[in-house]
Amino acid sequence: MRQHFSHPNPKISSLANSPKDMALLAVFALALVLLGNSEMIIHFSPDGSFTTTTWYLFYDSIHDLLALGIALYAAYRWTSRIGEIFVLFFVIMHAPYFYLTFPIQVADHLMRIFEVMLALGGIRLIARLKNALGLAHERLEMAHVAEKHSQYQATHDHITGLPNRLLLGERTQQAVAVAQRTASQIVCMFIDLDHFKDVNDSLGHEVGDKVLKIIGERINGAIRESDTVGRIGGDEFGIVASSIEDPTTAAILAERVKDAVNQQMVFDGHRVSLTCSIGLAMFPSEEQSKASRHDVMAVTDELLSQSDISAYRAKKQGGDSFQFFDPSMAESTSARLSMLADLRDAVDNDELVLHYQPLIDVRSGAVFGAEALVRWNRPNVGMVPPLDFIPLAESSGLIVPIGEWVIRTACKQAKEWSDSELGPIVISVNLSAIQIRRSDMYATIRSALDEADCPPSLIDLELTESVLMQDTEKVIEMLRALRAMGMTISIDDFGTGYSSLAYLQNFPVDTLKIDRSFINSIATGSDEEAIARAILNLGHTLGMHVLAEGVENIAQAEQLKTLTCDRAQGFLFSRPLKATEFEVLPLVTQSSKMRKNKTAGGPLSATVLPAESVKQL
Repeated sequence: MRQHFSHPNPKISSLANSPKDMALLAVFALALVLLGNSEMIIHFSPDGSFTTTTWYLFYDSIHDLLALGIALYAAYRWTSRIGEIFVLFFVIMHAPYFYLTFPIQVADHLMRIFEVMLALGGIRLIARLKNALGLAHERLEMAHVAEKHSQYQATHDHITGLPNRLLLGERTQQAVAVAQRTASQIVCMFIDLDHFKDVNDSLGHEVGDKVLKIIGERINGAIRESDTVGRIGGDEFGIVASSIEDPTTAAILAERVKDAVNQQMVFDGHRVSLTCSIGLAMFPSEEQSKASRHDVMAVTDELLSQSDISAYRAKKQGGDSFQFFDPSMAESTSARLSMLADLRDAVDNDELVLHYQPLIDVRSGAVFGAEALVRWNRPNVGMVPPLDFIPLAESSGLIVPIGEWVIRTACKQAKEWSDSELGPIVISVNLSAIQIRRSDMYATIRSALDEADCPPSLIDLELTESVLMQDTEKVIEMLRALRAMGMTISIDDFGTGYSSLAYLQNFPVDTLKIDRSFINSIATGSDEEAIARAILNLGHTLGMHVLAEGVENIAQAEQLKTLTCDRAQGFLFSRPLKATEFEVLPLVTQSSKMRKNKTAGGPLSATVLPAESVKQL
């Protein structure tokens, strides 16, 4: 009975210091294979490729000792290395078993030696030799297949079957090397699908994977056979194209790719239409043409980075377009990364502050609430406008901790004002799509209210139409739970998205906020007035309040009153203010007196705007 022992045993191949020594050991091993006293094991490296093959040689009976003797004699006759054979025999006698390890290439060559030994051996050995040869060949074939499969998996995307980031990088390196050698141009493209997350959120990841596969096939069909397309990851693809005559040729190729992506798809009756943002980086550029040689790996990394940067610029400008890289983009990206690094510390370093813009009741002219607007007091820079850092916060995921800070701060402020002379003031807080999709959003708001001991009725949650249309059932469920708690829900920028009676009936909404773009010309009898009037009618029909954003002059305010608009906000009444400034604003203090007067049974003012606030402007 053969047994493997756990203690170390000699690795005989360590005795081999030359090709002749290895040949000696190989012949010895083959002789034992013929006698049946061995097992062959193929070893694999961590990446899945096979590297060596090992024969474990055993002896535990007088028969095996005889076999060893025959093997040693065969090795002597084959190699005439009597000294090494003596050492080998001495080592064997001091171990219960030992093993030989050969490089896989050597093991392959041993197949030929088998054939020679077959020709020299007797009839008695033929059957055993055939079995040994067949087993070794089968295992080598399996190892070759396993290696090929492993290499494919390591270099290709499992969803699309396209080259992955690793292989695309290698192909780009090859293209750069050829371009330098032949004095030709190449272009690297970074393709970012616009709003692909909406597909996953609304139709599921299984459909999302099918969409990625189809998009990959379409892009591959739009490029030349000499070009390479790969999936970089997520919703991003890359292309490297050689022998590009000029930027115009590259632009034509980018346009062809863009058109291929834009084609509509249908899954289970759902139509899917996607666009993409494409970034292009050429090599050599005008600056690079002045130098004769470049480091291939450095150029490859630079091209991939430049195409990524230019794709981001294309997406930032609205998507469904392509942009060529220029050096100014790198400067902009550097500034963006610096801002992102600082923004990560903003919450911990107490650099964020809330400003409050009054919300006006149009009929009485009184302030009933305030919209909380976050500001960032960046060190060594000053106040950063929201449009400069909010998109960055959303794309990086930092909007989650920032949004949580806003909710907690707003709850504390609402409680503080409610307990002060000002009385209850409803604070509106904006929620992003990322926040709404988080499963712990309800718990976060509940915790903020409890921590501040703030009545839920003092908090209004604002969402845009696009947020409501993502993962609709989940959003409806969450909003109903929040509303049941006692908070109110508003739809911000209404009229700019998916405005329809059907979806408004399904959502638990209290207020529609007309986007400022429809208020600008509301007093001139334009189409904007007709749209604003339609939104007012829609909201009132559904029993909702309607608030006009961006009111900047008296004419707009008077027209809104004529149209029976309920509420308004804008620079006509006040710009956003710090809490301490908001508290002493005459419009706010007078409104507080009006509420107290109403509670006491006195009359309310009927003016749309107190005269004092006009003088302030």
